[in-house]
Amino acid sequence: YGLVGGGWKFLHSKASEELFRLAPEADEALNLVEADPRRRGEMFARLQQILTRHPRQDLAPTEIDEQLREDLEALGYLD
Repeated sequence: YGLVGGGWKFLHSKASEELFRLAPEADEALNLVEADPRRRGEMFARLQQILTRHPRQDLAPTEIDEQLREDLEALGYLD
């Protein structure tokens, strides 16, 4: 999940968190999640509010043919 706002981008997954300053001179390759724990907490709280108001709805599995599977693998969406 991710959130963009106020000149920041916050990405959250089970495996990791990333926080980037969005500005013309900013380096989006520099993860600031540990350097700015206050901003990380604010962005995380805001993301949780949004996810609470709009809960995830799981979709039924879809059958895909071999060509689509190969295309998705080539794009990195499937292993």
